[in-house]
Amino acid sequence: MPTLAKVSARVTSQLAAAWVAMAQEARDLWVPRRVPAVDAFEVTPLEFHRRYVGPNTPALIRGGCRHWPAIRKWTNAFLVERMATSPVSVALTPDGRGDCLVDGRYVSPYEEQMSLERFFHVLTDPGSNAIPYIQKQCDSLHEEFGRLCDDVPELGIGRDLFTHLDAANVWIGDSRAYSAVHSDAYENLLCVVAGVKHVTLFPPTDLPFLYQRQYARGQYARDSSGEFRIEDCGENVVWVSVDPPDVSLDEFPLYEHASPIEVAVEAGDVLYLPSLWYHRVGQTPDAEGRCIAVNFWYDMQYDSRYTWMRFQESFAGAGR
Repeated sequence: MPTLAKVSARVTSQLAAAWVAMAQEARDLWVPRRVPAVDAFEVTPLEFHRRYVGPNTPALIRGGCRHWPAIRKWTNAFLVERMATSPVSVALTPDGRGDCLVDGRYVSPYEEQMSLERFFHVLTDPGSNAIPYIQKQCDSLHEEFGRLCDDVPELGIGRDLFTHLDAANVWIGDSRAYSAVHSDAYENLLCVVAGVKHVTLFPPTDLPFLYQRQYARGQYARDSSGEFRIEDCGENVVWVSVDPPDVSLDEFPLYEHASPIEVAVEAGDVLYLPSLWYHRVGQTPDAEGRCIAVNFWYDMQYDSRYTWMRFQESFAGAGR
């Protein structure tokens, strides 16, 4: 009789072959080779839904938020004056990697409340050992940046296409900070105000090639001198193991079957990032040394796509 190890290896091999075949079929039938771009003034909400939202594929909306007052008003000086001493939540890390894998652990950033004036000082201080990133995902536009809401109104296409706006978040940082590969159960409109966002997208069918695993959870803390340390949180979290673009195929051999799609989202543009798509987000700052974005999260439809994704997740760790 075959040993348990041989049976397990055979099942793992069969699963891997099925995943590869599924991903290839997805590329043949559905996954775009590049993110299509549409002009904000040349597509109706109905057309956009038919071409992108219904099929659950990304799209770049050129000029989608170009009309926002923020595009011309949000200099650093204006933001500091408008926000005054109102505190905002700032993530601090020693290397720009917050909510990322560090030394085999999933590590959340240290968080501190500070004024925007203080934030910009830390951001531009070459002597600082902390890299700051405004990334609080708690409807921060309304909860912390309420004085700026009128400059970044909800997009009409968002109101027309989706059901409930769950949160709108403000993101401010420079090229040192990034968001690691993850997915969200939201329909996402990512609007760039300043700088450029560099987004790497993976379709949900690439999940088996991203090596989701359980990791111990930690969080950055700082001592009285400002030095960082990682504290154990006493719990585990499931997180993607790969961190493109530098992925070791010796360690993650199935990644060679993944279909990463790169797109640059410039100031005034909007990226429609469909629910359940995996994405990594980096950034290039503008002349003032910052990249600014506002994203709108809308509830997704919890239909067969969601249940299939959860089912796929239950198998994706088999044989890891």
